[in-house]
Amino acid sequence: MRVKIEYDDGKTEEVELKRVEVVQSTDGKRYAHMRFVRKDEPVVIIHAYIPTDEEPSTIPKLPIKEIENKINLSKSYSSTADDLISRAKSSINSPRVEKCFYCENRPTNVYNGKKVCSSCFNVLVKYGEESKEFNSYLKNKII
Repeated sequence: MRVKIEYDDGKTEEVELKRVEVVQSTDGKRYAHMRFVRKDEPVVIIHAYIPTDEEPSTIPKLPIKEIENKINLSKSYSSTADDLISRAKSSINSPRVEKCFYCENRPTNVYNGKKVCSSCFNVLVKYGEESKEFNSYLKNKII
């Protein structure tokens, strides 16, 4: 397809439009997208959409599909949320398991009013709570 360009200064130019694609509108009509681009002086960009009977080369994403995708996504979010809620409820209803004050193992002894496991208790009795040895032991045990 050829197009004639008339500039304000009276010059005329004839250019050839190139076919880019055939698109289909939401109402079912088909259009051939034609374009011409020239980057040197003067810069010229022309787009034309011409009605055609050709099969579309690109089909726009329909809004219905986008809505269905969003619904599916929200369903997956709600099922994830339901799963997290049910896990939280089950952990609330389950009996509390006591843990060692220092390392979270099962406590078997009490040291200065704190429930502690047997290994922490042995080190505490031997070195004391504020000792470097106990702090070193605790760091190694937790890591």
